[in-house]
Amino acid sequence: MKEISKVFFEKTYKRIKRGDFKEHINIPFMSDTLILSSIKKKIEEREQNNSNIVLSDREIVNIINDVKETAAYTYLIFKEIGLIK
Repeated sequence: MKEISKVFFEKTYKRIKRGDFKEHINIPFMSDTLILSSIKKKIEEREQNNSNIVLSDREIVNIINDVKETAAYTYLIFKEIGLIK
């Protein structure tokens, strides 16, 4: 990851950690780690394509919603097989 990409990722990381998107992070099995790795992947893809690496708030929310969907499926599977009640 280029230095400018690292700076943007760090700023996004801080925004998520301070709770700027907490209203979207609201179900079990959602973790900041999953969200941040998805954001990092998106930045790296853009960097490789020589595209603008800056993600809008809407794009960040879309990434969070993708993680939320994965977390919901994980929760349902764990509940179905009896790992959680």
